[in-house]
Amino acid sequence: MKKGIRFIRSEESVKEPLLRPLFDDLVECEEQLEKSDSQFFRRAFVRAAFAFNEGCLYWLKENVVKQSLGKRLRTQNIDVTKLLLLADETYRPNRQGKLESEPNRIPFANYCAFVFRTMAECLGYNPESLFSDNGWNEMQKALLLRHKITHPKNPADLEVTAEEMETVRESHRWLFNCLANIFIHAFKQIPSDDKS
Repeated sequence: MKKGIRFIRSEESVKEPLLRPLFDDLVECEEQLEKSDSQFFRRAFVRAAFAFNEGCLYWLKENVVKQSLGKRLRTQNIDVTKLLLLADETYRPNRQGKLESEPNRIPFANYCAFVFRTMAECLGYNPESLFSDNGWNEMQKALLLRHKITHPKNPADLEVTAEEMETVRESHRWLFNCLANIFIHAFKQIPSDDKS
């Protein structure tokens, strides 16, 4: 099987407690695929990849909230709409006029784009460059694949091709590059005296 991005287990790879087990699952799937390239491990890889994506997005969202609040408090310009969209819950009045909360159910692709765009804007990075990369298209294709295997309508939906595996790997390249580009840009904005 052709290999694009390859995940490797190391003590230094992912230190975030939320993401570490998810990353280890992804690596385990890669290792199992190298031993036995089966449909079972391909599907497991796709599921593990999106579990990692969801965890990564949650971690990033938490950092976006902190960055957004910090920046907005300094400028005294708080965008309440964005903060509400970044919340885990949404609120609405019930028939008695009392507020009730419910999970904030925004489709993954929409939420992913919103979180990355908001983080980029908070850190002064041009968000358009994140979505001009073909990786964003690959992320959306990979998401359709994830939906296909988690909600199959026929036996063919459970088959994951080598090309689809590369789509999932390319979607991860996009995700990691976005994170790296945003944070490298932010680091460069820090005055030299403060970097040490």
